[in-house]
Order: sequence, then C-alpha cells, then structure tokens
Amino acid sequence: AIAEADIHKLMKTAGIDTSQATVRPYVMTYTSTDSSGNTVTVNREIIVSNDAVAPVITLIGDVELTVNVGDVYEDSGATAIDNLDGNLTPFIDDDGTVDAVDTSKAGEYTITYDVADFSGNAAVQVTRKVIVASNDPVNAWINSTGLAALSAAEKALDADPDKDGIANLLEYALAGDPVKSDGLSILPSFDDSSGKIAITYYRLKATADSTLVYRAELTTNLGDVEAWDDSAVTIKGALQGVPQTNLPDDKAFAASKYERVQAVANTDMASETAGKQFLRLVVEKH
Repeated sequence: AIAEADIHKLMKTAGIDTSQATVRPYVMTYTSTDSSGNTVTVNREIIVSNDAVAPVITLIGDVELTVNVGDVYEDSGATAIDNLDGNLTPFIDDDGTVDAVDTSKAGEYTITYDVADFSGNAAVQVTRKVIVASNDPVNAWINSTGLAALSAAEKALDADPDKDGIANLLEYALAGDPVKSDGLSILPSFDDSSGKIAITYYRLKATADSTLVYRAELTTNLGDVEAWDDSAVTIKGALQGVPQTNLPDDKAFAASKYERVQAVANTDMASETAGKQFLRLVVEKH
C-alpha cells in the first residue's frame, strides 16, 4: 500500500504534469521484488482532468413494465450524454442484468445501467423493473383486487382472507370480492317454482378463463359421495332464455366476461323416482 502523499511525490518524480488536462492517461508502473527474487508489477493509470461533471443516463421506455410468461423480452435500453465527451451511449454497461431476465417463469428483475466519462466521472445509476407475470387470468384478478396488498398465503386460491366462508377461487369464479364479506350475495340462488329444483349463478365465460370448470351435480343420497351426478342436471344459459342483465362487471352480455347460468334438475320433485334431491355447484381450476 502507498500513502496518498507518496503517490503525489511519485507523480512529480515521474514527470506527471497536473497543471493541464491530458488526452491520454499517464501510466505509472510499480514493481516489487521479494528476497527470493519473485517480482510483481502493477500499473496505475492517472488521468489529469478538469472535468468534474458526470454524464447523465436517460432511460428509454418505461421505468417499470410487465411481460407475460413465454414472451420475448427486448430491452429498450438507455442513452448517456456527457458535457465534454458527448454521446456515451455505446459505453453503457448493464452488467448482464438484461440477459438475466428469464421469461420462462414468473418473477421480478431489476436492470441496471451504468457509465462513466473519459475522466472517470460515474453517472448516477439508472434502473428498470421488469415483471414477468403469469398470463393466467386469475393472477390479473388478484392484482386488481384487495388481494394484491395481502400476503402470499392470503392470496392462495384456497384461502379465505375476508372470513366469509368463500375461498378465493370461488370468489373469483362467482364474481365475488375476496376482501369483502359478501358470501351470501354471490352464492347460487335456489329456485323450485317450476317443480324442479334449480340454482342460478354467475360464471366466467370460457373466453375469459378457459381453465375453470363449473359442474352442477345432483344426488338423492348425501351419504354416498359417489352418487353426485352432473348428467342428472341441465345447464341453461342465454340461448335458453336465462336473463343476462345486470352482470357483475356492469357490461352488456356480449362485452361482459360473465354470464348468468341456471342448473336445473332433470327430474320433477313430485316424481316417484325423485326422492330427496340435493343440488350442488363444484368449481375447479385446471
């Protein structure tokens, strides 16, 4: 190690003129040899400059952006301008952070941009946040609701952060609010006015989320878990006259993500073969 005062003495001895700026750096060579004759040499570049102003990096594009899993990420880059050295954009260093963005899986990445001018003045680092998001519609729903501010455990599809007895998956599937106790308002409504038991509920159209499966099932024996039968139920929608007004997103049926559906038992309640009938709705995500 060499003290700073000694460095100045060496600079003077080496004929380094600090009275004017240099175009190219001076090179000082330090050599040391131990008692066994082993020699090591280290070079130091010394720039004499009157430039104390750092370059400025300007980001191209958004400070934060989101791409879907599977997309190709192309970074927009940045520009760098110095008051004396001009355009330093070709010298910007991202330290490999652009190549580190992996769009094969969900995650968040920070891209960094650094540069220094020819006098060694470093610019203030500029960063860009890249979010690789799953293109699963349920994730967009989570981020658009109060779930976005909750913990990962509370965001889980089987969690019930609002304690209304309705898990997040059902809140999503039936147009509920996952952080508002609204269980009673989104559960299927019961009707037997036609002589057949029926339930009416909202469901997401397949064009909005094709991974959801809604299955209405009927049984006459609650003690037999194998007795639930979806073939004993008929599903009716818009084409069968089920009203499609006042949908959850307040859009007309053609533009809405939702549809109102009615599941009706195939057997009249008064039928001798009907027995006691029970109707349930099962929602699964594949």
